[in-house]
Amino acid sequence: MDASTKRLLKDTIAPVLAFYKRLFELAPETRRQMGYSVQVDHYANAGSALIWMFQQGLGKRFTPAMEEAWFVTYAFMSGEMERGQFENAI
Repeated sequence: MDASTKRLLKDTIAPVLAFYKRLFELAPETRRQMGYSVQVDHYANAGSALIWMFQQGLGKRFTPAMEEAWFVTYAFMSGEMERGQFENAI
């Protein structure tokens, strides 16, 4: 991850609580599942809630570059989580 992406992520991390609120609105079953066994199909809802959080929290300050940085970062993170779940299931 380059320095520019890191800076964009750091500059937009503040509204994390709104992210969790929106995630649980979209998929209430993840509240309990987080501590037990998150399912792969929950990742799309989490990604949607994450982008929504930044759009709502930052408005026009959430630039296309920031959105791209988060999209790429979340795609990587969710891919790694899926891979980990798959490997643990074997």
